[in-house]
Amino acid sequence: MTRPALCLAMAPLLLAGCSMAPAPIASAPLPVDPLAVDPVARAAQWLAMADDPAATPATRLEALRGLDRMAVRTLPDSEDNPVEQWRAEAIGGGATFLPERGRVLGPAYRSGWIEPGQRKTLEQLFMAGKTAHIVLSSPARTPMALTISDPGGKTICQESGPPPGECKWLALFTQRYRIELSNPSPARQRYFLVTN
Repeated sequence: MTRPALCLAMAPLLLAGCSMAPAPIASAPLPVDPLAVDPVARAAQWLAMADDPAATPATRLEALRGLDRMAVRTLPDSEDNPVEQWRAEAIGGGATFLPERGRVLGPAYRSGWIEPGQRKTLEQLFMAGKTAHIVLSSPARTPMALTISDPGGKTICQESGPPPGECKWLALFTQRYRIELSNPSPARQRYFLVTN
């Protein structure tokens, strides 16, 4: 086939590809792919896995090393930090860790407890034009609820059921979002809230 004939034969395919409308710009909330293992979701998995009462020292060590590789850090307003206790236990068992070099780029987490039937409200600043991502995890895997609202009170995302609960959206403005956690179960629950 000659070059002009090939070009003519390809023209309908090329025009079909060019005539497609551009994809719309993403808006809140963004879909969450349960099969994608991104840093925020993986950190939430590791935290819940390590906090499980049935976790072995080897399981905790694997989780700690994974958290270190991803430069996961605890936020200053976290109620407690079980990771330091796990690390001390691992070191007591002979494990070694690389020295910390200032964790600034990885996911961050808060850890705390919610009493039966209670709610906990937190706030988090997210930047305009950036994807905001929050994952709620708990070793108990009993139902919890996660609700994200903007400063005007509009619900951005709402998840309920056994953790992990996951919300992902595009922050249209730089502002503080309200994060509400609730525990409908009859038992006190540990939570890990991981953000990007």
